[in-house]
Amino acid sequence: MNAFLTYLKENQQMIPIYTGILGFIGVMLSSILKSIFDFFINKKKIKSEVVSKSRVEWIQEVRKSMGEYFSYGGKLCTIHRKLMFAKYDLEKGELLKEFDINYSNLLEKHNILILYFPQLSYKGKKKIKNKEHIKIIDTMNCVNKSLQELNQEIEDQIKDNSLFEYKKDNAINALTKCTFEASQYLKKEWEKAKKIK
Repeated sequence: MNAFLTYLKENQQMIPIYTGILGFIGVMLSSILKSIFDFFINKKKIKSEVVSKSRVEWIQEVRKSMGEYFSYGGKLCTIHRKLMFAKYDLEKGELLKEFDINYSNLLEKHNILILYFPQLSYKGKKKIKNKEHIKIIDTMNCVNKSLQELNQEIEDQIKDNSLFEYKKDNAINALTKCTFEASQYLKKEWEKAKKIK
């Protein structure tokens, strides 16, 4: 170091050149470090934006399918009510066809929704039960069971020419419970999606 200082004292015209070289090296190092830091920060930001956007899209798709599922369930209860007051066989026949179509659509939505709510997930090789998904699927199964009972009640009572509201009330209660569970779950997922941004 002393030799370098002695050299600079004897050759003062070299001081600006060395100062320029050291400044250039400093600027280059800071530019390189900034580029590296920006790369990692942007990579993380882009990943979080993609995850957040995907989660929001998933929530919207599930919400839409759930809405259709509940709509079909509500229509089935309404059809049951109409059947109670139907006086003519032709009217009953049309309502039964409508019931079958809506019940088939409800089962289709049920199957689609089950794909959105896997009961097991994996962390490495370890299986983990997803309790929230299981809870939603269980309430959906209750809806399906109550509507299946309602369907059976309709078939039995058409033969006897009398309809009661007991099974319809069970179906409405199951739909209400399922709506509550799904909305609570989707609200939590929405909050998670907002935190990712």
